[in-house]
Amino acid sequence: ELFYLNPAGRRLLGIDPEANFAGTRLRDVYGNETRDRLRADAFPTVRGRGRWSGDGQMRRSGTEELIAVHITAFLVQHPRKDKPVCLALVHRTSGDLQRAAEAESLRRAVVESSIDPIVAVNHEGLITEFNPAAERVFRRRRAEVLGRRSDDILFPPPDAGGEPERVERHVAAGEGSMLGRRTEVVALRAGGQTFPAEMAMTISRAQGKAVFTFFFRDISERKRTEQALRDSEALYHSLVENLPMNVFRKDEQGRFTFANGLFCETLAVRNEQVIGKTDFDFYQAELAEKYRRDDEHVLETGQVLEAVEEHRTADGGKIYVQEFKTPVRDSEGRTVGTQCM
Repeated sequence: ELFYLNPAGRRLLGIDPEANFAGTRLRDVYGNETRDRLRADAFPTVRGRGRWSGDGQMRRSGTEELIAVHITAFLVQHPRKDKPVCLALVHRTSGDLQRAAEAESLRRAVVESSIDPIVAVNHEGLITEFNPAAERVFRRRRAEVLGRRSDDILFPPPDAGGEPERVERHVAAGEGSMLGRRTEVVALRAGGQTFPAEMAMTISRAQGKAVFTFFFRDISERKRTEQALRDSEALYHSLVENLPMNVFRKDEQGRFTFANGLFCETLAVRNEQVIGKTDFDFYQAELAEKYRRDDEHVLETGQVLEAVEEHRTADGGKIYVQEFKTPVRDSEGRTVGTQCM
């Protein structure tokens, strides 16, 4: 006997939401052939193997109209005791199946066309999806990694610099401390080569069990660029700190972004007292305005400006110096500030 039918099933069969369903017989819900097949094939298979699926027909309430459905039958386990408590039947109409197929086709297209690696891991920590981008970045074939433990494939061992916040910790906990954010990790290519990556995670559920989807981005090139920039800045600072002349930089608003030691000595201030300030913080308004006009000329024209300018020493004395003001450009060639020597 049947004892429960959810609201979607009641709508499909035209059964009143308040009607008592307990005690309903198979023949009241299924076509004759489907009823006989469930008894002869589905129920014994579920008892022996735990699961059965097949096509059948359901009967609309009070009529002889039959509705084609795909049926999945399985045992429902007791939440605390290791034994089944009932048999469940899930039904999908042809429209449901078509929508599910279309959704799966769209999901597959997104996963396959993604330029970033996508790796899905089930509730046991085993890889269930490994898209083409993951194959390229991790240098492993999809068939090679499916069903294997994610931590063994994606990360180096902990004693070799592996990621401490490992995937399987999230899988075991069934939670997502990484949800909504990207974190930098050390990932592992085939052959043992490690590389820096960004990783994000989402959690979904399939058949009541968690599925973890990890999105990776290889940031090796970005890290190399950042290191090259740091090296370049270090070399620049080393050079200008040892030049026997004042060197400083300003942004487009005229704020100091760099000042070498000699320039700070000239102003009789520490470096941290210069950065972020403008000429108006150190010179009389008339002189500061002239410096600002010169800076604006360089910003507007992008040309080098050579001039002899009046300066004030720390003790208030007046000196004249020859200056070269040049534009400072970003990686795209845009003028973003000025440099003076």
